[in-house]
Amino acid sequence: MSRKPIILLGMYQVNDIYKLLIQNLEKQGFQVVDISYNHIAPPFKYSSLKMRLGAFWCKKVLKQKKKKEILRKKARLRHFTKIYQEMMEKIKTYEYFDYALFLNGQIYPKYLLEQVKRKTEKLMVAYQWDGLDRFPKIWESIDIFDKVYAFDPEDNRKYRDKVIPAANFYFEVDQPTDTGNRYDFYFLGSHVPDLGRDKAISTFSEYAEKKGWKIDFTIFHVNDGSLNEHSDVYPDSIKATAEPLTFEDNIKREMQSRVLLDFKAAVHTGLSFRTIESVGYRKKLITTNAEVAKYDFYHPDNIYIWDGKTFDGMETFLDKPYRELPPEIYQKYSFDNWLRYILDLPPYQEITLPE
Repeated sequence: MSRKPIILLGMYQVNDIYKLLIQNLEKQGFQVVDISYNHIAPPFKYSSLKMRLGAFWCKKVLKQKKKKEILRKKARLRHFTKIYQEMMEKIKTYEYFDYALFLNGQIYPKYLLEQVKRKTEKLMVAYQWDGLDRFPKIWESIDIFDKVYAFDPEDNRKYRDKVIPAANFYFEVDQPTDTGNRYDFYFLGSHVPDLGRDKAISTFSEYAEKKGWKIDFTIFHVNDGSLNEHSDVYPDSIKATAEPLTFEDNIKREMQSRVLLDFKAAVHTGLSFRTIESVGYRKKLITTNAEVAKYDFYHPDNIYIWDGKTFDGMETFLDKPYRELPPEIYQKYSFDNWLRYILDLPPYQEITLPE
């Protein structure tokens, strides 16, 4: 019996997508070494009354107004140093890895990536599903990887000597036995002001309410300050949460909805997971990302490109049935094909981006 190839997986743990990655890698016959982690530091807390009083003294008496921030940075450094040390110990227990796959590799320190590189026998790759200019820390370690893939066409145009085109993927899941839709429209997103999509989200929600459409819109807030301001930014029909919905639960909600909504982030032009999932799960899509028209799966019966303001032609679009696509398109954007393409394991369909 041949041994399973060993793949090291590094990524963040927010929304538990890493669990689905592990499950699907194991389905493909890999032994997975998981070094994913929560890259968001826990809220700062004073470790003792003495520390709290000391910080108060520095602020009020010594006029050191940034004392708490200094303590917060030190606590953050200790927190992640401990995590990285534990990762290094785990890596040491393996003689080698056949492959190493990092999703958003900038969340790992360079020395750790170098250690993984020394132990990787075939291919060490990174896939960046955020714009390179949004998270430029990846440039500190980009040359460590054998291949770096980027989902943003603009990044591939600007840095074609450094990155290779790829797109997001969808996980193949069992279709629900209940084929009815609980909602007309579904959207889940984070409140990040620099994404520049708050107004469009609110505009659509308000219009849907006037039309009597049933929506399932939820905004995730990363901190209490943002959560407390939810009602100042969004209408009442949009739910707020401080707990991220798991990636698996998100897919289940997509399955229960007739149309998926996608609001483009101002910081990149790459296609979101939701866009690719609309293909794989055969759902209609309304998106503010006009780049989607350049992809091979685009069909105007399935995808409506919205300007974020007017609703001309939207109801006509909604009245049209979903247009089935060629089987090879569904296969191309599946996780299975994505993985074989990323790791260069033929046969696979090449995943290209618009020039």
